Amino acid sequence: MTDLWVSNDNEIWGYDPLDDILWGEESSSSSLSSSSSSSSSSSSALCQDTVIEDITIKSSSSSSSEAITWNFIEEFEVCDPRIGKVNSGELSHTYTDDNEKFILNEFDTTPGFCYKFQHWNVPDSTSQLMLHFKGTYGGTHEVLFQAYDWDATSYTTFMTLPPTYFTESHYGNVPLGQQYYTSDGTNVNVIQFRTIHLDSGNPGHIFRINYWYLSEGSYSSSSSSSSTSSSSSSSTPY
Repeated sequence: MTDLWVSNDNEIWGYDPLDDILWGEESSSSSLSSSSSSSSSSSSALCQDTVIEDITIKSSSSSSSEAITWNFIEEFEVCDPRIGKVNSGELSHTYTDDNEKFILNEFDTTPGFCYKFQHWNVPDSTSQLMLHFKGTYGGTHEVLFQAYDWDATSYTTFMTLPPTYFTESHYGNVPLGQQYYTSDGTNVNVIQFRTIHLDSGNPGHIFRINYWYLSEGSYSSSSSSSSTSSSSSSSTPY
């Protein structure tokens, strides 16, 4: 069955999961390129912080009395339905190191995909935070792991997943500072991460998350199991 939605500028878009085809009727002023100006108020719906359709998944324990700890993803969001879609699996599959995976699609767009992940009640007194990612990516471009700076309203890259990544464990030291924490009136000490494929994507590529764990501590790049990237800022507005 084809998924349909209408963007904020009345463009009609659809996604056929059977044939893995993204289609739409797009005006000449709309752009899927990450090089579009983020400062222009007339940019396309892809270049807005507000998503066209609220595609948000919260932890199944969010509404129950048994909440998950801050180490695990509390809320997942597709940045925009034209550049992201859950292929299969559940968010809870990222909580345990097993063979169950949370699988996300890549699209024939630029960027190829974009997903957000939130942790709640993260201690702000720690000297260092480390993200442990375990999963695979069968694409030909890098996947950036970024933390959101709520003051600068931009993302900082702290870890890079290399192309055709099949080695399981990957670690990254999360940037620290009060600018990476926020509170929304209900949840406190919220940290938001983003994984983004900045290059043009391929619908045949898949991003699989087996385990995602945030913890106190630091990762040393001298370890042979993984590597981290130098921090850099990105203002791509998703």
